[in-house]
Amino acid sequence: MVSVVEPVADSNHYYSATYFYIFTKQYLLFMPRTFYTYILRCADDSYYTGVTNNIERRISEHNSNDYPKSYCHKRRPVKLVFLQMSFSIIDAIAFEKQIKKWTKAKKEALISQNYNSLKELSECKNDSHFKLFSND
Repeated sequence: MVSVVEPVADSNHYYSATYFYIFTKQYLLFMPRTFYTYILRCADDSYYTGVTNNIERRISEHNSNDYPKSYCHKRRPVKLVFLQMSFSIIDAIAFEKQIKKWTKAKKEALISQNYNSLKELSECKNDSHFKLFSND
């Protein structure tokens, strides 16, 4: 289970889009806001990639009946198989967009932390790739 810290909603606690500012009578706590890029494995063995600031809530939403037109609705239950934390929403979204362009094999290499295979799967295999040209 993933543990996520959320701001407390009362008059002594405030948060911005990027940072939590927790004010008390004695001190100020400054904690960076966390964002998560995640991959879910669906019941049909497909993958869904997304970004959130609350992973537990988001997985619950994916497994609920609240969004019948969503990708995951007909592919439930979903299971969290990869999670990367970031302090920048821009970085988290950029990584999500990068992963969404990947093949299933490349996503599985990331999920299994097989970084050597991930590197091999990233190499261009097109006939026009410069590595395939000779200087003859």
